[in-house]
Amino acid sequence: MKKGNYYLNRAFALNFFMTPIYVAYLLDQGLSFTQISSLHIIRDIAIFCCEIPFGMLADWLGRKLMIYLSIGLAVAALLCFTVMPQFSFFALAFALWGGAIAADSGTVSALVYESLPDKTVHQKLVSTSEVWRKLAHSIVNFIGGILYLIHATLPFIASIGLMVIPLVSGAKMPNTKPKSQTKKVYWQQLREHLKQSQLIISMLSISLLVSAFSLVFMYQQPVLEQIGINVQYFGVVFAGLLFIGMIGSYCVRHLSLVKQGP
Repeated sequence: MKKGNYYLNRAFALNFFMTPIYVAYLLDQGLSFTQISSLHIIRDIAIFCCEIPFGMLADWLGRKLMIYLSIGLAVAALLCFTVMPQFSFFALAFALWGGAIAADSGTVSALVYESLPDKTVHQKLVSTSEVWRKLAHSIVNFIGGILYLIHATLPFIASIGLMVIPLVSGAKMPNTKPKSQTKKVYWQQLREHLKQSQLIISMLSISLLVSAFSLVFMYQQPVLEQIGINVQYFGVVFAGLLFIGMIGSYCVRHLSLVKQGP
């Protein structure tokens, strides 16, 4: 497996030009903060509901299928943002977005792990990909604010074009052999998972934490406007924050390698 394909996929998977401006876009379409909050809740519910079924589907049909599914759901979500500026379409967009996140969650990392002859290098690949991912997000966010200044829907349309990169890089990655189990066995496994109270509590706790961060993120963009920062500069602010995160990831990775020793 070529490392470049993995790094490209991780750098641009679900990496959208619209990230730094979508709350401002929704406000411009007449939505209230309450409505935008409910949209984030819809996305988080979609993630929670799709996480286990998509994981089982990846085991059954192969992980590469989930790469295509994630990209397809993301493209559909981006189209819903621009087709009809109504709450119902935005709700569908956020539900599809949540499905895309669930389909992408852990899929490529598991695929790479299963295809590596030397499993010890997997963590190094993952940590390095996170650095590249934050760098790519910084650049994309920076451009997103500029695109919004040209036209409000351009960041969404350009994000669809950007999905070509993870699609092509994902297609070049090897597919792991699905487990030879019947549908009946998978449904039994699903029922068993749902009976595990600790698993459900953990997933709910994570979902609530993600929802809390989403709501905090939602208020960042209006606050930036209130303090006098124009929308076209939102990308610069978010790019700077992500760049700081990239440096932090690099330092953590470097310290972990030093701790492990030769």
